[in-house]
Amino acid sequence: MNQGDVLNYTYRLIEPIGHGGLGTIWLGYHENLQKYVVVKKVHDRFTDLVNCRIEVDILKSLRHQYLPQVYDFIETQEGIFTVMDYIPGQDLQHYLDQGYVFDENQLLFWLRQLAEVLSYLHSRTPKIIHCDIKPANIMVTESGDICLIDFNISLDGENSKDLVGVSSQYAAPEQIERAQMKLRGIPDPKAQVDERSDLYSLGAVFYRLMSGQLPEVRRSQGWTLKAMGVPYSSSIVNIVDDLMEDIPVKRTRSAAQLLQQLDHLEKQSDEARKKRRVWTIGSIAAGIAVVLLSGILTFVIHQKNEQDFFQAFDTYMSEAEQIANFSDNSQYLEALVADGRKILNDPGYQDDFKKYTGEKARVLLAVGQGEMLLEHNISALSYLEDAAKNEASDPAIYRDLAIVSARSGDMAQAENYLSQASLLNISQADRLLVEAEFLYQKGDPKGAYELAKQAALDVSATDNLMMHAATLALKLAGETGAWQDGASFCRSMSKKTLGPVSGLWLRQTGIMTIKAAQAGTVSLISEGTEAYDELIASGYGTYTDYLNLAWLYETAGQLDQAKSTLLGAELAYPDQYEVYLQLSYVSYQIAQDTTRSQRNYEDTRTYYNKALELYTAQGHSVSENADLLAMEQIIRELVTGGWLKP
Repeated sequence: MNQGDVLNYTYRLIEPIGHGGLGTIWLGYHENLQKYVVVKKVHDRFTDLVNCRIEVDILKSLRHQYLPQVYDFIETQEGIFTVMDYIPGQDLQHYLDQGYVFDENQLLFWLRQLAEVLSYLHSRTPKIIHCDIKPANIMVTESGDICLIDFNISLDGENSKDLVGVSSQYAAPEQIERAQMKLRGIPDPKAQVDERSDLYSLGAVFYRLMSGQLPEVRRSQGWTLKAMGVPYSSSIVNIVDDLMEDIPVKRTRSAAQLLQQLDHLEKQSDEARKKRRVWTIGSIAAGIAVVLLSGILTFVIHQKNEQDFFQAFDTYMSEAEQIANFSDNSQYLEALVADGRKILNDPGYQDDFKKYTGEKARVLLAVGQGEMLLEHNISALSYLEDAAKNEASDPAIYRDLAIVSARSGDMAQAENYLSQASLLNISQADRLLVEAEFLYQKGDPKGAYELAKQAALDVSATDNLMMHAATLALKLAGETGAWQDGASFCRSMSKKTLGPVSGLWLRQTGIMTIKAAQAGTVSLISEGTEAYDELIASGYGTYTDYLNLAWLYETAGQLDQAKSTLLGAELAYPDQYEVYLQLSYVSYQIAQDTTRSQRNYEDTRTYYNKALELYTAQGHSVSENADLLAMEQIIRELVTGGWLKP
């Protein structure tokens, strides 16, 4: 091929303008239409991968504003060529190379356009999987719109699965695995490539645009956008992080679902996701009551369709994602297990679960993890084994099977499951957590404590694994009396991490100081109050954090600070009766500490009445709540003593 040559009597070659994944790219001129085109020669070594007649029909039939028009697919003695629109402008890689920083509105604009074009491609019959979405293949036109290019490897969604010219930085893990297996001569690799593989690549592109880091940082070090604290809203951060889940069934399911998320960005923020988690938290320590709203989820049994199934599935999984944060909360775990059983046994979902085995495996895994944390090892083992049958490629399942087997005393089987997890590329942090459990079962809590800390510190640890490891460390710190070391460890970690991950460590610092205070070591209280104050000021504090901070201040005798904290909780959570109940008790303590002539217990009764009103409005009886009964007795004694009017 030389400059000036005319291909098929129609396309004059002007000059080479680059190289794609499979061939040389030329700027050409369509002599009949009198417009510029792009001519791509497919490298000879790849021509056997192209089912020419099928591809030409599929590609030429595409009509979308964010795709180039494909004009021709030509076979000559010199090779195979594709001809398509020339798109004037620059690709996203150009802007990255120039050091551009992209504002959120621009990113959302492009993300929507790419979601629209992928929804179009994936809805074709047969589906068209692009398989090479990367910044260099996304043009920004002169009008500012995007155009997804390089379709000589998109083909029909079947042949494209086996192409080996993938861009490893942006390709989905299963796509890389499949390509590697094909290169090694394995005829039928287990890794399946589908529309979710394109969604991963789309997320990888925006990860690069938003963080400035190559996607390899996400894969090798586990740095999500949220963990990196990038300067964008939590809505777009959560969307992109969801797209980049390593395991396909954990990813955003479709481009259509992505469009729905973009249509309702407000529902993707951290705050909105918190509100969708239907739970009420009470105390984690120090006698703070923990009450979970009955019926976290209600599943409608009759007349369900696939949309109902996925809505129920998504709602349940949003709850299950919080399992690490409540690993020592039996009420939460029991409710989570019960709701998981409901959705698994619901007759209306059985056909869906047969079709979507990956989703079934995720529910089974969540139920198994809940049972595991409740120390119902036999039941946990059953659910986890069933999860493995439905999704054999998720290393988290085998990680938890190894832990449960070890707890059951079957160390040989535990080692076998750990080996299976290793074959699936279990992370270093996961391995450390399993080995910590192994040491604990072998009677070495100190060694287990050190490994649990290492697991939490490991760069490969996800947020949830950090919390699992920290929870185990919390438990082992109590058994070994290492509260001070544990609190210092968590506090130092909070200073090394960013955003919500830092908040997780601040929370663990506070919890450890509470446990230490319960055990009689009050010297760490100031470290705990400092951590909780910082957590709440950062905006990542929860209802529980307010209550725990107030309890620490109470324990330290700093009642004014305790009341101030609870008043802040009242503003943030005005419908929670526990806030007013705690305010009633703190107000009572403050009045008790003043001289008799200055005592005023009106706040004590006012806050108690508000707590009572909210509690009974939920359909509960006061006789069910020991804390309310105790406060009621105090109010009664104050009336009897003449401090309050009847």
